[in-house]
Amino acid sequence: MKNWKNTTDFLREIPLPEQTRTYKPVSHAIFIDEIKEELYKRGHSVKTERYLTANNGLIMTGNFTVDNPDSHINPAIFFTNSYNKMRKAELMTGAIVLVCSNGLIRQEVAHRFSKKHSGTVLEDLRNNIVLAVESVEEEFEKLKNEIFNGSVKSWLDAKNKFEEIVKKAPKKYLRILKSENSIGDHIYNSKNCINCFDAHEIEDAYNSASLGDSKDVYSSYSVGWPRSELIYYSSVVRSSQKCAFCKYIWQSSDLFYCDSCISCKNCFGCIGLKHKEYCILNKQYSQEEYLHLIAKIIAHMKSTNEWGKFFPQSISPFSYNETAAYDFFPLSKEEAIARGYLWKEAEKKDISVQSSTNDILMCDSCKKNYKLIVQELKFYKKKGLPEPVNCPNCRHKERFGKRNKYEIYKTTCNKCNTQIFTTFPPANGNVVYCEKCYQEDIN
Repeated sequence: MKNWKNTTDFLREIPLPEQTRTYKPVSHAIFIDEIKEELYKRGHSVKTERYLTANNGLIMTGNFTVDNPDSHINPAIFFTNSYNKMRKAELMTGAIVLVCSNGLIRQEVAHRFSKKHSGTVLEDLRNNIVLAVESVEEEFEKLKNEIFNGSVKSWLDAKNKFEEIVKKAPKKYLRILKSENSIGDHIYNSKNCINCFDAHEIEDAYNSASLGDSKDVYSSYSVGWPRSELIYYSSVVRSSQKCAFCKYIWQSSDLFYCDSCISCKNCFGCIGLKHKEYCILNKQYSQEEYLHLIAKIIAHMKSTNEWGKFFPQSISPFSYNETAAYDFFPLSKEEAIARGYLWKEAEKKDISVQSSTNDILMCDSCKKNYKLIVQELKFYKKKGLPEPVNCPNCRHKERFGKRNKYEIYKTTCNKCNTQIFTTFPPANGNVVYCEKCYQEDIN
């Protein structure tokens, strides 16, 4: 497995071969130090640096990305060198377009130098370092103007090209790191998490999402930060224990069917309480009365088939398409109504005008009206971006749609056909690899 490094100490320890009449080796350090020095002279800084060696350091590959105001496109300098004559001294500049933590190099490079380790290779290399750094500035401006010229069309064309690149790039079947016996996505440093998503430092969880530093969580959303335990069918629970069928609970324990309670214990069906204990429907009881009534309430709820279920959607003050549920689990109007949810109709107005700080615009997608504020316009102008033609809600919907859903699919690796589970829908045409094939490919 090849491992990129971001320090140069190991390169400087590799001894330089002796030169001969026909062989003129160039130190790895020349590439590193003199490129950096030339960049610094011109007011640039190195944003990232990476180095890779082969054959015990006899072959070196490296790249610098150069800092610039645009965080998505970074001018870059690439170089290779060898101490065993297997690779020429090579230098080229281009651009890296970031896709998560991986980089993709533009095919058209701005400057290229390649020469065998002989003759005037060192002098030629130094001259080309100057030319390469000069081309970094030219290449970035050329690339930026070529891709983003400020028009909506150029933005959409670049966006579509980028999405095609992302679609073809191999993806890991599930994003799970330093975890065991877990299935889901974005699970880190966890254990025994089944059908869980966005989970960090979790143990023994099932069918839950957005979890941090918690244990024994079942069918819940947004639990932890700090630690919570024994949470069942609840939403947004912080630093609490033994809570079931609750929402928005902080520093509490032994709560059932409670909402927006802080620092409470042994409460049932309460809302908006602070520092309370032994309450039912916000009414204070003694410990003995509380335990007696709770037993009767639970027995009655079991007989009516109400016990063990979260609050029914019939008491929600919001329509389905107004809630976060619509982001994570989008439904059509017909599907939502069929399941008993409310639905809010979109407002439509026949207004369509050109953009300015005082104009009312009409969304191209949903036809609702929206405005652009001064701060937005300044940002778009600074970044050279076109003004949006969709309202904030539709832009949010599009962004959220790029996330994988909280859903697991059973399929096979696109490379070796091993059976895998993934959050990438097989019908979408993504290239999805198992762990082994993914590691082999990226390295």
